[in-house]
Amino acid sequence: MPISIDFSIALSILATQLCGLYLRYLPFHSFLTPLQKKQLKTGYFIWAVTEPCLLTTLLITGLIPFSVLFWKFVMIIGWVPFFLINLLFIPHKVPQHMFILGIQCIYTFALHIIVSSLLLLLIPPENLVIWAYGQCIGYVFLFFLTVRVIKQFFKKIFITYRDADNNYYWRQICIIPLLLYTNNVLFVINDDFLNWTLLPSQLILVLCTALICYCILLDLKWIQNKVDLQRHNQALKTQVKSYKSHAIILQDAQKKMAILRHDTRHHTRILYSLIQNGKNKEALRLLESLEGMMDRTKVQSFCKNVLINAVLSFYIFKAQKENIIISYEIAVPEDMSIDDADLATVLSNLLENAIHAVKGEIPSMQKIQLILQIDDERMKLMIKNCCSHTVTLGRDGLPVTTTPGHGIGMRSITVFAQYYNAIVLCTQKDGWFITYLAKNP
Repeated sequence: MPISIDFSIALSILATQLCGLYLRYLPFHSFLTPLQKKQLKTGYFIWAVTEPCLLTTLLITGLIPFSVLFWKFVMIIGWVPFFLINLLFIPHKVPQHMFILGIQCIYTFALHIIVSSLLLLLIPPENLVIWAYGQCIGYVFLFFLTVRVIKQFFKKIFITYRDADNNYYWRQICIIPLLLYTNNVLFVINDDFLNWTLLPSQLILVLCTALICYCILLDLKWIQNKVDLQRHNQALKTQVKSYKSHAIILQDAQKKMAILRHDTRHHTRILYSLIQNGKNKEALRLLESLEGMMDRTKVQSFCKNVLINAVLSFYIFKAQKENIIISYEIAVPEDMSIDDADLATVLSNLLENAIHAVKGEIPSMQKIQLILQIDDERMKLMIKNCCSHTVTLGRDGLPVTTTPGHGIGMRSITVFAQYYNAIVLCTQKDGWFITYLAKNP
């Protein structure tokens, strides 16, 4: 065949592979950093240039003759380099990659079967080159015709059910679509354009895949609802606990104020007597004592937002009761763009974790530093606590725990960061464990 035909066939193959690449990229697009997106585009470009040249060279030199078997082989495994690029630059998501790959391959397989069936009815199979062009053009056309329907599944599966993004869950189901796909592919690796006897089983494969996707979506919805309920209950408990603590503080201040009012007449008589007798120093000391008593009745306010103030009051006073040194820098307005219940949940989880962590340290290392600043659309939250042991961080950069029932708090922080497009970072340096959460406009 002329070089131009060999190269155009290679480009046609690439076009079909780019359609599948688009579907495999969609589920992870929202979670990628600018650097990852740049790395992926670079990797895609390099292989998109290399593959047509490589295939053209193989065909021109005759190392591999152009045949139906060669065509099917390239179509079946041609996605591997692009898949490896995704694994390289989107790490720690292997089960999710495999699940998406299986679904995409079955979808692609179904389109190829439909196009092949129509071509065999319209075009004589003797001319392989024309058949190959028709296969690629028909596939791309059918892809663009149907992609709007299936696109939402690929685009939203890891966003809508973000809390079900658990590697254990995906490890259990990721292999199922790939096994279904492999089972059918093994029967088509031959020199036949299409085996009509296998068409019913191939259509059953598509139907089974659709049912599996539907069942998985139901399962993901159940998991998401369960996690949402846990987070909602935790937020309610946090609010009740914070308001209860704040109420206790107010009651204590009221009791002290009642005692002070009761003793006011007595202190007034003493002060009048001291001044009348010229004992100004003693009178001054009594006034200073009364001022100190007045200060002890004052309820400390940390910010203008009622809920956040209640949370801060609860955990700061809790830390002080535990003899934990806690320093803070807080600037939170009464109204803010962030939902105060969401922020209260995150703040409660982080402070609870910090207090729990430093209680296991020696007294001199029981220290916590808190910075919370919110200004318009910007938010900065940093909590540092002394930590003498190494904290195990998961693949997402957040602390992990093997204790049953724990870990929901850190997951809620991840959800907060995703929902508000914030940055969350955990580091350990110079005996401090630092959690940093920031949101920009």
